[in-house]
Amino acid sequence: MNHRVEFRPGAIDQVAEFAKADPDGIRALLDRLDLLAGEPRPVGAFAYRTDHLRLHVGFYRVLIQAEDEASRVLIAHVGRAGS
Repeated sequence: MNHRVEFRPGAIDQVAEFAKADPDGIRALLDRLDLLAGEPRPVGAFAYRTDHLRLHVGFYRVLIQAEDEASRVLIAHVGRAGS
């Protein structure tokens, strides 16, 4: 089953900010996030709180919510390691 990958408004703003300084890194991040449509709980993601997963992609850390009933993966937050 394929899921839709959606961003919370704050996460979109975070990606836009990071893209100014690191367009190649953000391009790689977005390519990786696109893969969540087919695999909403990828190998390497780990539980964070009760309803989130944390995924590391290069220098970036992403909080996601996989919502199987809605067939969607929600990108809740994007940050850089150490920030």
